[in-house]
Amino acid sequence: MESMKAAVLTAFGDAEKFEIQTVPIITPAQLPQICASVINDTTQRRQAEEALQRSEARFRAIFENSQVGIFRTRLSDGLILNANQRLANLLGFDSPEDAAPASFST
Repeated sequence: MESMKAAVLTAFGDAEKFEIQTVPIITPAQLPQICASVINDTTQRRQAEEALQRSEARFRAIFENSQVGIFRTRLSDGLILNANQRLANLLGFDSPEDAAPASFST
């Protein structure tokens, strides 16, 4: 099966992106005479992926530039998985990467 992406001009005059999958149909003579194609509209998936990327970028900017210490930790042992620069500074580390091996205990 071959897969390709194509932009198609719709009846509304918009260029929409589609994914086209094509499979040759072999005849009894073992020669591909025709093929079957499936066309999928990937607009919603592409829009969702773009929205997710924008959301991740906003979260990353807040996380990295916050004036308060922010971190993600593993609940089982308190290991810091990610930390921002402010938390690293509060804990006496030079960088968030240096703070990541630290852990919190209760």
